[in-house]
Amino acid sequence: MANLLVYAMALQARWEQRGDPSPHCEHLSQVASLVVLSKDGYVTSTYHCRTCGEAIVRTYKAPTFPGMPLID
Repeated sequence: MANLLVYAMALQARWEQRGDPSPHCEHLSQVASLVVLSKDGYVTSTYHCRTCGEAIVRTYKAPTFPGMPLID
């Protein structure tokens, strides 16, 4: 994961040096870097695009199942 972040930072610095805006990226290839479940049942997931390095954060209500233990 650290290598991906270093690559993304270097790529973004190169774009900034050249004065180029970051290219349009559809973030088709992503890697999860952090997933957190809150006490109220929401999941926040952070992904990084393998192409441009941008962080994508998603929050959604976690599904519940009968007999599923609750996390304190």
